[in-house]
Formats: sequence, structure tokens, C-alpha cells
Amino acid sequence: MENRTNEVVLEVNNLSHFINHSKVLDSIQLTVPKGTCVALLGPNGAGKSTLIDLITENEKPSEGTVSILGKNFKSVSDRVGVLYEYPPLFPFLKVKEIIYLIKVLYKNQSDITNLIHELEINSIRDKLIKVLSKGERKKVGVLLTLLNNPEFLILDEPTQELDPFVREKVWNLFKAAGRTVLFTTHIWEEAEKFSDIVVLMNNGKLVAIGSMAELMSPKYIASEKKLVIPKSERVIQHLKDLHYFEYEGKFHVFTSHVEGMTSSLVSNDIPYSVLPKDLKDVFLDLTLTSNERNLIPAS
Repeated sequence: MENRTNEVVLEVNNLSHFINHSKVLDSIQLTVPKGTCVALLGPNGAGKSTLIDLITENEKPSEGTVSILGKNFKSVSDRVGVLYEYPPLFPFLKVKEIIYLIKVLYKNQSDITNLIHELEINSIRDKLIKVLSKGERKKVGVLLTLLNNPEFLILDEPTQELDPFVREKVWNLFKAAGRTVLFTTHIWEEAEKFSDIVVLMNNGKLVAIGSMAELMSPKYIASEKKLVIPKSERVIQHLKDLHYFEYEGKFHVFTSHVEGMTSSLVSNDIPYSVLPKDLKDVFLDLTLTSNERNLIPAS
């Protein structure tokens, strides 16, 4: 955070994209300041990967513009590291061969010895890419992404397939030297832990942008706790005038009067859990349809 300045690394302006006459991205406006880590968070199909493809010029937008470090992607690609969800690797090369092949392309390089050590690549250096596990392929992809010591990282589901211990190491590498990072994820905890700014996406649109503190503030959901109650007809009468939504067969109820609510549930022999509000609650509350949620303000 201390490395953040007013300099803009990425600017996405009024970006829209159509595929077969269907609008998959709708008027995206996004600015990424230098030194920040920005998470694009949303379910599969939200448009996250399409946005990455437009930023990296794998696709041409139907409308709008993208600027990276004041230029187009190709002009600054030597200063950018890109990691796709499924890194495109040459299956019949050995790991050490693909590292060498990519390494010779860059003048500015990271400490490769350190990357190999941190990502535990030594044990697989002589393996063919085609025999690697999904997690091993992802670690090789991470190493190749960082080889040019990039200023700006664009990452699509960067830690999928990695175990939690390796995930921590990878994020330490991503955020080293005050890098600017834009990453997509559907892992809520990852966005909460590693990002400075969270961008909530759904159906090709940005539904909210802010820091964790801003998104968890009473602006979105007033109460700090929620009651999770199995859905049933006899529960509905207890939810009158409360802020709640239905998700996966359960009512998620937000109220500042948790004790009074739980007393009522206990007296009626209704099971429940009391949990802290989280980022997923904010997302669901913003994106569920009107017949799936009750928007009466919390009492």
C-alpha cells in the first residue's frame, strides 16, 4: 500500500464486447492505480476472463478502449506479466527447456534461482510439460510470468490448482517490489486477503467497486452478523420486515437484533447458525433477483 501513487497503470474506458450478437461485457469502467492489487471477483460466466482477453489484446473490443501505462498492451508487453487460467505451454519440452526458451527473450529478468526455489521447480526441471500435474503446470506458468520482472501483472485465476501453502508463496512473489496486480478469481477468501480493491462482476457488468472496508460497510448491508436458517414455510413469518435473501436452500438474514431473533427461533424449535457477514453476502445481495431477496432495510 505504501507504494501506491496517483499514477494510473490500467485504464479501461466504456468497454463492451459482443459474441454472436450477445453482449458479454457491458460498458466497463475501471482504473487501476500504481501499486494496487485489484481483484475481479464473480462467478463463472461473469465476464472476468473476457475482460482479461480484451486488456491483453487477445480479443478486440466491440466498443471502448484500454490503456496500459499510457499505451496499448503490445507497446508495453515487456513490462507486463500475464498468467492465464490454463498457461499455454509446449507439451513436448522439458520444464528447464521452456524456462530457457522464455528467459532468452527478456533483457530485464527476475532472480530465476530464487523463483525456482520458491516455487519448488527443481524437482520437476527434467520432466516433460505433458506429464506435469495441473498444479505443477500452474507453478511453471507462474515462473514464466515473473521471468521479465514485470511492473504490472495480469492474472486469470492465478492460484487455481495450487495447494494453500504454495498459494501463499505465489502471492508473496506476485506482490513483491510493489507491483501492480489485476487478477480474476472466484475464490472469495483470496480476494479478501490479498486485494486492495475488489471489483464485483456479474453478467458482464461491474456491480460494485471498493476496498474491503467499503464493501463491508453499512452502505451495502447494515448489520455485522447474519443468521443462516434452513428454508421452510414456517420460517418466513419470522422474517417480516427483515433484510434477507435466499441462497442454496437457506435464508440468510441480516439484523442488528440477533439475540431477539434467535430467542424466537429457539422457542419455535427452528435450527439456525450465527455467522459474521462476509464479502459473498454483499455480492449475493447485489446480484440476486428481486424474487430471491427481500430489500426491506434491516431493523
